[in-house]
Order: sequence, then C-alpha cells, then structure tokens
Amino acid sequence: MSKKFTRWLSVLVMCAMLVTLTSCASVSTYDDGTGTSDNDASVSDGEANSSDSSSDAVDDEDSSSDEATSAENSTSFEAVTIVDDDNITIRVESFEDNTFNFYLENKTESTNLMFSINNASVNDIMCDPFWAKSLGAGLKTYSDVSFTSLSSYGINYIETVELELRVYDDDDWLADDYYNETVTLTVQNTSGDPSTFAVTSDNGYESVVLVDSDGIKVTVIDYDEDYTWGPSFLLCIENSTDKNIMVTVDDVGVNGFSCDPFWAKTVYAGKTAYSNMYWFESTLEENYIEAIETVSLTLRAYDDDDWLSDDIVNVSVELTAGSEN
Repeated sequence: MSKKFTRWLSVLVMCAMLVTLTSCASVSTYDDGTGTSDNDASVSDGEANSSDSSSDAVDDEDSSSDEATSAENSTSFEAVTIVDDDNITIRVESFEDNTFNFYLENKTESTNLMFSINNASVNDIMCDPFWAKSLGAGLKTYSDVSFTSLSSYGINYIETVELELRVYDDDDWLADDYYNETVTLTVQNTSGDPSTFAVTSDNGYESVVLVDSDGIKVTVIDYDEDYTWGPSFLLCIENSTDKNIMVTVDDVGVNGFSCDPFWAKTVYAGKTAYSNMYWFESTLEENYIEAIETVSLTLRAYDDDDWLSDDIVNVSVELTAGSEN
C-alpha cells in the first residue's frame, strides 16, 4: 500500500469519526430566530471540524473534578471584541465555569452564516469544544463555548485558549470565508497551582514511551478494556515541531491477527494532544479475539500540510494490554 493511498485512507477514517463525535457533542442552545439550534449547527458543519478526527480522552465523570478546581480558583476575564466589520461582529462577553459567552451578529442582508471553531487548545493542550452556530441574515445571538472534562486533558484551570474561528456562507461552502483567524483568549487566575498536570493511568497501567525523537514524543499512558467504544490505549502526543502533524498506525496486529483500530490524530505545531486508540468489539469478534493481549504496529507521523513529504516518524512498536509492559 503506497504512502499516498494510506494518507487518503486516514482522511476517510477521520471524516467517519467526525460523524460519531458530532453526534455526541453537547452545545448550549440559544434561539436565534432561525429555528436552528447549536446542536443542529454542529451536525451541518461537517467541514468545520474535519481536521481533527480522533476520539479524544474525554469522560463526563471528570466534570465534578473540574467544578471543584474552579471553586478553589478565582478568575477574571476582560471582554474582548474579536471582529466588528460591515458583515459580522464577534465579541467575547464573559467567562465563568470554563465557559466563554460569545455575542454574534450577522449584518448581511441575505446570507445565512455559520460561525464555527475548527481547532482549539487550552494551555497548549488540544481540547475541542465542538461548537458551531448558524445565524440567519440580519440576526444576532449569544452562544456559550464550553470546555468540559478538563482534568481528562491534564488541565487544572484555563489560562490561555487558542481558537481558530471561521465564519462562512452556510449555503455555499465554496464561497470565500467572511472570517478565518486564530485568536487567543486570556483568563486571569489567582491559583498558585500549575495550570496543567501529567495525566496518569486509572487502571494501574505502567506508561511506556513509544517514540521521542525529531520533536515528537508519543507515550502510552493507559489501557482500558471497558472504554466507551471498545478496548482502548490512551496516548499522549507531544508535538514540539513547527509543523502540524498527522499521527497514524499501519500494519496493526492484535494477538497476531491483522486488526486495525479506528484511529488517526492531528496534532498542531507546539501542542500536546491526548487521544484514545480503540478497537470496536465487532472488529475483535471477527477475528475471534476475546481480549487484547499484545499489539504490534508501525507508528507514523508526518507533515499534515505536505502529504508527499517523508515521514517524520516511522517506527515499529509492540504493546502489552496489562499493568506490566
């Protein structure tokens, strides 16, 4: 299988995963007069979130921990206008409980606009709020952008958020964007604790570094046989390069049987990402695998903006699904 074909296959996998992730996303809803909720917007914005296609390490059970951290830390945020031109206004009004309140205005006379966040990071850790908002011509609204389960990403509290904000014609995706820029939001905190911490295993799994070279470090942190979508390895990917990278796996064997996981992950330059690499139970059953014991694979990382370039990382590794590796 050629490298070019494999990379196109990764894109198809990412698009399929987007449908699954979007159906699970939870977004606050405000009435904008169009009859379209935030959840509807997230589903229709198939293009907005296609760049990041893996199942991230997010568990709702960690929400209470995030709330406890917020209660111990006093925050302040100064309202900021991101853009205010003849066509649109985007203003961030406030911040509370890990949620930014956005004011949006569509000043056009006849164009329905989609306001979306393509990529986001909190304290340089990739963390997607899965947010998009459709707004009819001449209308305005308030909408919440929330970051949940931050402790799953090793985040104690929010200091800085980077958002790639995009606004485009909701009825013509090929038209020029009304806005497409990366913006940074800063929250003042009183906590003396670090804003981030190292994520560790909840199941007694001993972490193992798969690769640490050329500015890319990949560590397996945990194995969870009861993960939502199937048995899963939790990976931490640190990208210290100045390139956006795609991380994938090839030639995957489970207990000696060819058995591919549902996984690929984009990690932006200078960012860290946590991601679950998992196997559907049906995939394992097709190979009469009752439990994962060993996994062999080729780990690849390459420039996500230049698919014809040589791999930055291409190594063969072996994993054991247990507390001893």
